[in-house]
Amino acid sequence: MVEMLDELVLDAGTPGPTRQQQPARARAIAGHPDWVPRHSEAAPKLLIHDADFLATRDLANRLRTSMGSDIHISVVADLHAISEAGTTNVPRDVDIIAIRLDAGCAEALGTALSLKASLPWVQIVLWADDAASRLDIQAARGLGITNILPASGFVDWMAQAATPLARVARAQRDIAIFSAQVPEYPRIDEGDRRERSSLPNAERAFRENYLRLLLLQSETNREAADLAGVPYTTLCSMLKKLGLRR
Repeated sequence: MVEMLDELVLDAGTPGPTRQQQPARARAIAGHPDWVPRHSEAAPKLLIHDADFLATRDLANRLRTSMGSDIHISVVADLHAISEAGTTNVPRDVDIIAIRLDAGCAEALGTALSLKASLPWVQIVLWADDAASRLDIQAARGLGITNILPASGFVDWMAQAATPLARVARAQRDIAIFSAQVPEYPRIDEGDRRERSSLPNAERAFRENYLRLLLLQSETNREAADLAGVPYTTLCSMLKKLGLRR
């Protein structure tokens, strides 16, 4: 990994637990909707890019003043330090990357798209001042980057959004990691795929699945009959024939 030369790392207090220290089994069980994994409680890690390093350092200091020690902030002035030649030099545990959208923003947009492809869990935020034209903003939205902030509201918004954004990033990163660890599902031997069910059997299977879904979407059999567009007695007869009950 190439070291970022123009970097300011602000103290973020005590780091959160490592993955090895986390509980082996998540305890986010029913009845505890507010529970979050312990690593989600660690200070958010935010990387801010702006060619004007001094101005962005001031931005970072104002954000830290607003959030106290509850955030890690790195400031990078050179986009090439973030991404070059189709690769990324960003640490994989970064949660949020904020990139300034300058006038003529092709390089900034290219970097944002590269990061979305290589680190899809990282939350990408663009911020723009008066130098960014409406066309630049429309270009970003057209490429699927919709999180665009005005410079004037960056600090206040990020102070509120950093923690939930970090939790989203970490959850999505965990999903990507664990999904990659799931082995391929064994194939079911379907025999000769040219074999087909008879029309009566296919109609019965469709009718049964349809009625099961209808029962889930309604509170009473009378409501289910209305949804199906059949008389109440007809629906009851169909349910009885198929052995279905609410």
